[in-house]
This record gives sequence, structure tokens and C-alpha cells, in this order.
Amino acid sequence: MLHSLQATASSRLGASAQLGPSVFSHERPSTSLNDLEIVRLIVEREGCIEALAQLLTTHSRATRVKHRNQRDISAAATLAAAPMVLQSLLDQLRGVSVQIVEQIEKWREFNGMQVFQWRSLNYLLKMIHDIDFLAAHSASIAPLDIFKTLQLERNPFLASLHLDHAALKENTPALAVARLGAFVGNVDMKRVFAASKVLLQEEQRHSSMDDVEEPALKSATQVAIQPTIATRAHWSHQELRLPFSNPDPAPPVSATQWKDPVDAMEYDIQLSKELLFQHEHEVSAMKEELTVLQHKLKDVTLPEKHRQLQTRIASLNNDLTRRTGALFHRRNELQRKEAVLRVEKKRREAKSKTECASRPRKTDEDARGIDEVVTESDKSSTGEPAEDSQGVHFTKTPRFKAALMEDELRRQDLIERYAAHSKLKSSMCQTKVKLQSLGGTSSMRNSRSSPHLRSPSPTMRFRQLSSGNSNMSLEEMTSADVEVFADGLDTGDQRYGALLRSQGINGRLLAQTTDTDLQELGVMIRLHRVTILDAVNSRQSSDAK
Repeated sequence: MLHSLQATASSRLGASAQLGPSVFSHERPSTSLNDLEIVRLIVEREGCIEALAQLLTTHSRATRVKHRNQRDISAAATLAAAPMVLQSLLDQLRGVSVQIVEQIEKWREFNGMQVFQWRSLNYLLKMIHDIDFLAAHSASIAPLDIFKTLQLERNPFLASLHLDHAALKENTPALAVARLGAFVGNVDMKRVFAASKVLLQEEQRHSSMDDVEEPALKSATQVAIQPTIATRAHWSHQELRLPFSNPDPAPPVSATQWKDPVDAMEYDIQLSKELLFQHEHEVSAMKEELTVLQHKLKDVTLPEKHRQLQTRIASLNNDLTRRTGALFHRRNELQRKEAVLRVEKKRREAKSKTECASRPRKTDEDARGIDEVVTESDKSSTGEPAEDSQGVHFTKTPRFKAALMEDELRRQDLIERYAAHSKLKSSMCQTKVKLQSLGGTSSMRNSRSSPHLRSPSPTMRFRQLSSGNSNMSLEEMTSADVEVFADGLDTGDQRYGALLRSQGINGRLLAQTTDTDLQELGVMIRLHRVTILDAVNSRQSSDAK
């Protein structure tokens, strides 16, 4: 369930709104290839947030809507009856959030920059408020024990140590560890404490700036922001706008809610394209990171560092191979869905054309000989009015009835012919079975009663050809005689006669055949070739006498 939620979330990955120019004048975008690891972590975190939002929204909708579909019921049942799925999602979100803060701190030390931008936003500031949407679902998640002890605002790590906690006023994590424990899920409390301090320092640094904020930030927050609360603007978690997606998309709709299957197919294809676009972006980032690591490996001289880079490159290669295979599979699946959609549309067009062609036209009866349209008041004066698919009443003219009767007679004649043909074929099969069952006894009886009707065996025919009683010479033999001649030889293989006959070898050609010719014809055993050539020479000698 968790993997399916993350896969769905990747297709609708949340990202902050594009605000155009940078929020702060001194910021510059991170263009170094060393930040690819941070970007991968951010993509994973955004996918977890989207999966969490989708899970909670689906659960809330399933508890409110009277007529629930199967997807909402399953999601709500998973949230209520399988809390381990939600717990695993929260642990993953918490762990990757701490890793992002730690990696950004290392990136600052290496690049000398103060701000890490992702989609034109300071991501550390975005992390402070981008999970505050949980407060809007406080009623639906109230029965869950996981959220009972958590503050739902200003809590980017979903821990008991939120950013407004008194323990963060200390310089050491000793008080936080003593009050809240040594671990938060699977993450050390000391790491959560250090990451929270970094976020608070980032918030304080930007709140104390003397620079005037740019209009982009004012339009985004839509409030008069004072310098002391400049970073209190809540960052909304919005959907990713892809080049081919609708700029004003509708809320997510389950595939079972579409009345038209074609609309459901188009919606599914759109989601598949978004997911494919995201996977292509991740694969490109992994390839760039692999290139950077390979360049680093050439310059490393320390054995320990060299071994670490080799291990990382091997792991990245395996991951890249797996992602590439998944990407290839998704492309094929997208092509299959598009082909199914095209076939369905063509089928509907053909069906509509057929219905239009079969529907009677509203023309004069004398000119076209087709049905006359009548109104409701004329029903009593007509014979048997009929009704088409659009509810228009019409009467059947004699010409139309005659054509209909002719078509019915033709159809009945075809049915009778097919039935007669099937019956004849069945009787022939039964007769053939009876003949086969009685064929053995009758053939033995005929062979005993009339020995002269027996067909001579190949050996007897060879003796007849070889004896002096036969006046046929070798050059007068046909292909059939050559077959009998070859089968009568003591070679142990009866295929040579049929082989020579299939090649069109008659007596004249057989007299000129050499050892190489027989080998090319398919007689691969040398002893058999010698036997055939000796028999041919003997026959030529007897013919010469």
C-alpha cells in the first residue's frame, strides 16, 4: 500500500508555486551538480507529503460521502485498520527531512552559499510550514493514536519536538532527550534537535533582514508582512504543473467515478504521462550524478576514498539500471494505453456511422421510397407505427416491407445452406471413421484372396529391375524407378530413394553421378555412397552386355 501511495504521489508530486524571480535579492540558484543528492531527497520528501495528503484526504472524503466508491473504502480501511502503513510513511518522511537539512548544511560548507533554492524557493523556509495542512484534517485524524501527541503546526519532522518547543531554547539536546526520549521513531533525537535549530536559525536570519521584500513575496502571502514576521507566511503544498497538463486541473477523481470509459482512459493516460515525466527527470539526475562521481574517481588517490567512490558508483549503477527498466516498462504501458484509447475511439466512430447509415432518412416516400414520418395524432390512422432510437414515429411502406422480407429470405437461405453443409461434413467424417475401422480386415482379406493385386515391395521391384527378365536399362529409368532402385539397395536407410526422386534424378542423371554429387544430394554416409555407386556400375555393366 505504501509503495502504491508513493507511486501515485510521484505522478502528482507537490511543489511550491513558481514565484518568478528569487524571493530574496542576495539569493542565487544552486547550479552545481553536487546538489543532485539533495534534489533526490527533496523529490522523495515531496512524494511522501503528497502520499500523506492523499491518504488523509481520501479518508476524510470516505467518511463524509454517503455513496462511497471502492477506492475510498479501501483507503479508509487501510488508514483505520492498518496503522503500520501510516507509521511507515511518517518514519520515512521524518528521516528524509532530517537528511535534507544535514545535506544542505554540508552543501553550504562546500559551496559557500547561504540559500539552497528548489523551484525558486528557499527550501529550508518551505519545510517549516509545508506540513501545516495536517491541522485542517484534525477531525478526521483525531481517532488515530499516531497524531494524538503531535502538534500539527510548525512541526516539519512530525516529532514531539516541534519548532516552538521550550527545549529548543537550549544549546544542547540534553533537555530534549531527557523529556522526550532518545529517539523519534527510527531517528535519533539529537539529529532532530540539530535540524530544528538549523531551521530556526534560517527563519531568524531572514526575519531580521533589513531588505525590503519583493512584490512576488507580497503577492504570494497576500498580507501586509512586517519585518519581524516575514517568514511566517505559510507555504502551500501545490501540484506540479507539467507542460502537457491542464493549467487549472480539477480535483482528483477516481477512475470508477467516470461515466464514460473514454474519459477514464484519458485521465489515466494523463496521470501516466506525469509519472513518466517525473521518472525521466529522476533518471537524468542519476546519470548526471554518476558522471560527476566518475570524474571524481579519476582524481582520487587515497585507497579508502577510492573504494568508497567505487561502492557508491556500483550502487548507483544498479539503481540506474533498475530505474531505466522501470522507465522502459512505463513507456510501453503508456503506448499500450494510448493504442487502446485510439481503438476505442475508432470503434465508437464506426458504430456511430453505422447507426447513422441504418437510421431511415426523413425524405418523401415517392422520391426515396423510405419511411414516412408521422405525428402522434396520426397514429390512429396508420397501420403499425414503429419508433426509432430518437423517439420519432414512422410507418413501414410496402417497398420497405418487401426489402425487409427479401433480406429475411436471403438470411434464412444462408442458414439452411450452412446447416446442410455441416450435416454433410459430419456424415463424411463418420463414414471415414467406419472405413478406417474396417480397412484393416478388408485389406487383409483382399490380399489373401488375390495375391496378384499386392503391390511389389521395393526389394522385389529392385530384383525385377536387376534381373535379366527386365528389358529396362539404367538410362531408361524414371524418377520413380530410381526411387525403387535406391530403396532396394542394402544401405539400411529408406530415405535415399525419396530424396533422389524429390531432386528429379532419373536413370540418365544417376549414371553420371559421382561421390561428390551424392554428398551434395544428401547422402552423407560414405559407405552408402559407395554402395549406390557400385550398384550403378553393376547395372551399367549388365546393360552393356
